[in-house]
Amino acid sequence: MAETLEGYRRATGCLSDVSFDTISGAGSNGAGSSGASSGGTLNGDASKGLLEIADERLREKEFGVLDRLTRAGIESRFPDQAEARTRIGKFYHRPPGGESWCDVVLRLRSVIETITREYRRERVLVVSHQVIVNCFRYLLERLDERRILEIDREADVPNCSVTSYRFDRTRGRQGKLVLDLVNFVAPLEAAHAPITVEKDVPVAAKP
Repeated sequence: MAETLEGYRRATGCLSDVSFDTISGAGSNGAGSSGASSGGTLNGDASKGLLEIADERLREKEFGVLDRLTRAGIESRFPDQAEARTRIGKFYHRPPGGESWCDVVLRLRSVIETITREYRRERVLVVSHQVIVNCFRYLLERLDERRILEIDREADVPNCSVTSYRFDRTRGRQGKLVLDLVNFVAPLEAAHAPITVEKDVPVAAKP
């Protein structure tokens, strides 16, 4: 989510007055490392009781044999995969050794179940990358395939940006999470830091 730890700290300035109970990231990638290192900047003295968790389910989408390939590279080296992705669609296509968006959604369903079961009534911060952010939105906002792919095409998730939800007791039968901030980057702009993005599909341009 952050290209540098300093960039992440600047971005999380917008959360400096929020006391988190739990912070979770993938651990083995840049997002997880940034998350695990940012607790003190998020909570100040309150971070002493902060629970930091590395969870492999929050890793970025696995791109398999298509990793690091451009669209032209895919069409040249794996024309069958290029054809399959066009025919099946981005949401369902699973490259050899990789994942589809549906696969990512499946592991995030279990993450939400874990958070609901073990961290109820706590403030939880999840640090991750673009596909994970969008798939969380798909689940938490109860979107359909068409709408989440529209959101994905409209804009990339900026590095160090914040997307947040708050609990609204008036929504639904027992209350529910409602969208609060989307791709919030004001602290970066205030610090005159560059707004960068990590493409959700580094293997190819968006359709």
